Amino acid sequence: MSGSRRRRFPPLRDPEAIPAPAFFVVAALSQYLGAALAVKLFRELAPAGVAWVRVVVLAGVVGAWRRPAWRSWPAARLRAAALFGVALAAMNLCFYLSIERLPLGTAVAIEFIGPISVAVAGLRTPRNLVALGLAITGVLLLADVELSGEPAGVM
Repeated sequence: MSGSRRRRFPPLRDPEAIPAPAFFVVAALSQYLGAALAVKLFRELAPAGVAWVRVVVLAGVVGAWRRPAWRSWPAARLRAAALFGVALAAMNLCFYLSIERLPLGTAVAIEFIGPISVAVAGLRTPRNLVALGLAITGVLLLADVELSGEPAGVM
């Protein structure tokens, strides 16, 4: 940065000013730290209860963060947001049911099958193929995949 020009961070209330990779990092941290905590909570609550708590807390956080805006949304947009919330809740419930039956690393690796499949469908260059290979290798190395657990966890 030169002289008096200093970089200013965008205000938190303006999501369009936040770079997309920042959302990805926050989402990934939320998903996988949440999953690691969820595994510990299974002794106290069933996976459905843990998923419910997570969705309710997330709804509260997002509702408070976007509070002035969502009050003026048309009914169709509110319905779309509610359906998206239901889809996220279903996804979390399925994931938590999976990690109840499989090692966490294996469940996470299975969860990456969708994004990896999209990447395979979008292969266009040798560079894409190298990036895909690195992504698959990274998932397998970091996730500590084990061939154990219940078949219902895979489903």
